[in-house]
Amino acid sequence: MPNKKEKIKLKPLTTILTLGIMAGALLYTFYFIYNNIYTTLNNARTIFILNNELQMETLDIKSFYEMEKIIESKNNQQALPKEIRNIFYYGVDNTTSTTSTEETQ
Repeated sequence: MPNKKEKIKLKPLTTILTLGIMAGALLYTFYFIYNNIYTTLNNARTIFILNNELQMETLDIKSFYEMEKIIESKNNQQALPKEIRNIFYYGVDNTTSTTSTEETQ
């Protein structure tokens, strides 16, 4: 059987431990209320506001068809020519000539 001095030492420890558990339970309760009730109410309010602000948007049909043609032309591949110019060949072309419009004195 513990004596009086040991009982006095255990009493503050159990009090602090009990208060800590109660504070933790209180914090968890607030966290639960916030996540499950307040957040749900906030989401419902947002949905209600969005439902009231819905409007039909006017569409520019002409621009839509132009963009549709542009996208279609990008998706269609162009046929490559059979003979492709050799960009590494720098042959001399003798058929060109230069002319001058200045008159000599």
